[in-house]
Amino acid sequence: MKGNCRSDTGFARYRPWLRDLRVFRPHQLPDEMEELLHDKSVTGQSAWSRLFDETVAGMRISVANETLTVNAALEKLSAPDRSTRQAAGEAIGAAFQ
Repeated sequence: MKGNCRSDTGFARYRPWLRDLRVFRPHQLPDEMEELLHDKSVTGQSAWSRLFDETVAGMRISVANETLTVNAALEKLSAPDRSTRQAAGEAIGAAFQ
């Protein structure tokens, strides 16, 4: 067993990673806090996805004198009645226009 990893060539390839791990560790928050900050980030793909999901979840669409959520209106697109499908398609198209 070798006493010093600086003299051991087996550890040489890990030296930059170990150095960075030691350097940045004191500046890192606990995992729970890092995850919370990542979830609350107002930029990035996850923020845009969350904004889209929240916007669509809050939308209401009027289909044949019914006020429906987007998912319920989308379900009307597979109704057996053609006129129901057409009304749902037009209402969804108008809502997303």
